[in-house]
Amino acid sequence: MVARLRQNAEVIQEVPLGYAGVESTYSGELRMPFSGSYTLEVLAMEPRNANFGRAERALTVAR
Repeated sequence: MVARLRQNAEVIQEVPLGYAGVESTYSGELRMPFSGSYTLEVLAMEPRNANFGRAERALTVAR
């Protein structure tokens, strides 16, 4: 699993997400570079079973 921070169509950061010890829960850390509007995208991949998922949420950072 990975998390991507995007601004417009550009990927600003990508970090791996590790198992957080609770079923269906993962964690990772992104650093927010600047104030602005971003999209957080989470990708889950299990290629051997052809199982893929994707979710995204809009974020606004104000400093």
